Amino acid sequence: MGRLSRQREAKQRKAHTKLGTGHPIEDFFTSYSAFTYIPSAPSGQEFQRLRISQGWKRGDVAGEAAWEAFRLALVKEFNVGFGTDASDLLAWQTLCAIVGIERVRQIASCEECEKVLKSRHFNLVDLVDVHRRGENETIRTFASAEALEQYTRDNAAYFPRYHEAAGNLLRRVLRRFPVSRGDNATNVPSTEHSFREVEHKVRKSTRKSVGTRQILESLEDAEDRD
Repeated sequence: MGRLSRQREAKQRKAHTKLGTGHPIEDFFTSYSAFTYIPSAPSGQEFQRLRISQGWKRGDVAGEAAWEAFRLALVKEFNVGFGTDASDLLAWQTLCAIVGIERVRQIASCEECEKVLKSRHFNLVDLVDVHRRGENETIRTFASAEALEQYTRDNAAYFPRYHEAAGNLLRRVLRRFPVSRGDNATNVPSTEHSFREVEHKVRKSTRKSVGTRQILESLEDAEDRD
């Protein structure tokens, strides 16, 4: 995947005027000056931390607007990272590599890549996060659509199923995903419920990274304010 990543990066530099530049997810979170954004943390968890820090409740106008802006940032991050051209074989191969498909260089067409991807259950927020961090790793896949849906709920990792900003490549990728309860802009995951689920996941983690410690500290600070 390292070689693919280098090729993809070089291609992005050449096409930056068409794809756009910047880091949409980072730009979204850092627009809140009082919020300490942790780039290494999952984006879904970061949005829940932001929601708690801002005191947004279900139905709040500001919270709904932020949710829609976050959804847009996810879509733009995909477009910037992988492009919008559904006939870009390198983009399809990169997607396959991140999902853990081996020998992607041997996949000779976009259609073959798409077919292989359709056989895997994976979370698109995870995929975008791994790519934006430049990590040479694969994401978790699931045995069934039900298992993926449960993971998505537990981690508040909702990627918009439909969005006008989606490029042709993303639209093709999204064909395989079932509609989930997080697909509507007005159907924002419950702050308290999703936050507690995310907190439980973080506390179960055995990783001792600085990012994890910062998340735990933020969770504890939020509890103290409740």
